Amino acid sequence: MEKIINADDFGMSDDINRAIERAFERGCVTSASLATNGARAGDALKFARDNPSLRIGVHLTLTEGPPLSDPASLPLLVGADGRLAHGFARLLWLSFTRESDLLEQAELEWRKQIDAALEYGIVISHLDSHRHVHMIPALFRLAVRLRREYGVPRLRIVNEDFLNSLFTARSPAPFFDGALVKYAVLKTFYHWNRTGSDTYFYGISYTGKIWGSRARVSVPRRYDAVEVALHPRAVTDGAASDFATAADADFPGRISRKSH
Repeated sequence: MEKIINADDFGMSDDINRAIERAFERGCVTSASLATNGARAGDALKFARDNPSLRIGVHLTLTEGPPLSDPASLPLLVGADGRLAHGFARLLWLSFTRESDLLEQAELEWRKQIDAALEYGIVISHLDSHRHVHMIPALFRLAVRLRREYGVPRLRIVNEDFLNSLFTARSPAPFFDGALVKYAVLKTFYHWNRTGSDTYFYGISYTGKIWGSRARVSVPRRYDAVEVALHPRAVTDGAASDFATAADADFPGRISRKSH
């Protein structure tokens, strides 16, 4: 079974970059999703180019940061400050009320983000999205088309099994901290999109609260691979998040095949 330990949000800030780079150097992560419109995307792209064994995907973004396209060409997506302005719920609403305009502008921006990685010489291993917005059905169809057109091997399919994760977690607390609503929405769209994957995704309910020495991941037998999605941060002012030290990240030893 292939084990993909993926760090999201590469390129978004200095502390995220430091945590991901340290985790990779210590053998804790195998893959990262890079937001090419992030504030520190240039540093992340350079690290990725200098470390080709770190697999790099494009973290497609519509909800945060400056667009790579001319803001004037994205009137539906940007605010008065010219930055990407909408969250998941607003994009979902626009996918129902202004689908054609949304898809036209999203495609323009997502192509720019993918092209930015390719122009830097990155071999793209996968596509996913910030806040999982590519699971919105209209945007999902666009992401599938772009993956095929660009020849990207894998698109993240959010297919986590809630009960499986709940019963294998060391602590159930994160599942009841707003995660139930998030899980219900994403799994509804998983079934709506009707696209399967041979890779099991882990990280809807526990995202942002996974710690290497505390988490266990049980993979249903029908999958050939597992992707554990993490959100590393460096330690700042005494606060820490996933892989804050990257010292206890023993996920490959904590991942197991479900017994039945």
